Amino acid sequence: MSNAALELGSARHIEGTLFLFIEMAFVDRLRTGVPLLNPTGFTAFQSLFDFERLRAFQTEETIRYLDALLEDLLGMLESEQWDVALLRSREVVDATIDAYLHHLGNTDPTRKWRSVYLERLKDGSERHQRFAKTFWRLQFPDGNALRQDPIACHSHLESCVRFANEVVTWIQG
Repeated sequence: MSNAALELGSARHIEGTLFLFIEMAFVDRLRTGVPLLNPTGFTAFQSLFDFERLRAFQTEETIRYLDALLEDLLGMLESEQWDVALLRSREVVDATIDAYLHHLGNTDPTRKWRSVYLERLKDGSERHQRFAKTFWRLQFPDGNALRQDPIACHSHLESCVRFANEVVTWIQG
C-alpha cells in the first residue's frame, strides 16, 4: 500500500505492517535533518513527503496498539495477575506518551528520546504539565511495594488506564 492509498481512520491494514520502522525513521530524519550537501536537492526531496500525514498515521497506529494493550491490562486486572499487569502497565504508559507526542508533532519512531520530546514539545499549558507529571509518576512506581499490596497495585493499574483514556480522549476530541 502506498502512502497515497492510506486512508487515515479506516484501519484497513493490519496494525504495525504498513511501514517498517526504518522507513518511518528515514522520513523523520528527512523531515528534521540538515543537508550537508545540495540543500536545494534536499529541499526538493523533502517536498515529496507529507510529514503531517506521517504524524497522523503514527498517532492513529499508536492508539490502535494502545487499545490492544489496554484490553490485555484489563484482562490481567480482572484475573488479578498483578505481576504481568504491572509489566503491561509500563507498556500502556509508554504507548500513551507516544500517542501524545505524535499528536503534538513528533514523528521520530525511536522511543529512547521520549523525555527529550516531552520537554521540547512543552507548550506551557496546564494539560501538558499534568500529562508530563502523570507520565513520570506512572512510569516509575515503587514496584516492590505494589507487588506486596494488591489494593495499591490495583489502584496504580487503574491510574494507568485512566491516564491512557484521558490522553486518547483529548487526542480524538
